[in-house]
Amino acid sequence: MTIELNAVSDHLLHVYRLIRRTVYDLAQSRGMTASQLMALRYVALTPDCSMNELTRHLNVTRAAVTSIVDRLEREGLVRRQAGSDRRIFHLRLTPEGEAAILSMRQALHGEIQRWIGTLSPEKAEALAVGLEALSGIALEGGPFRG
Repeated sequence: MTIELNAVSDHLLHVYRLIRRTVYDLAQSRGMTASQLMALRYVALTPDCSMNELTRHLNVTRAAVTSIVDRLEREGLVRRQAGSDRRIFHLRLTPEGEAAILSMRQALHGEIQRWIGTLSPEKAEALAVGLEALSGIALEGGPFRG
C-alpha cells in the first residue's frame, strides 16, 4: 500500500479543524467565546500566570485580555491575585473554573471517542499507533522548531 503524504496531511488538518470546531461549539454551549476558553485553558495549564503572559499567549492587546479576564472573573471561573508588585496580577482558576475545564475536556474526549468508536478495532489500533508515533516526533522537534 502506498501512502500519499499530502492526503494524510490533509486528513490530519481536517480532523484538527473538526476538533477545533467542536471545542468552540462546546465553549459556546456554555456561554463562552473561543478567546475566553483559550484564556481559561492557559490559566489552567499555567497557574499564577500574569496578565502580561496571557496577553502574549493569546496574541491580543492588554485591553482585550482585561475584558476577557473581567468576564471570566464575573462568571466565577478565575480570580486575580496581586503579587508582591501590586501592579502585577496573577491568575488562578477557581473551583468552578476547574470544573468547567474538566467538563469541557470530558465532553471533547467523548466526542472524539464517539468518532473513533465507529472504526473497526484494527483501524482504531492503527490510528492509535500512528498518532502516538506522530506525537512523539512532533514533541522531539517537529518541522516548525528551529
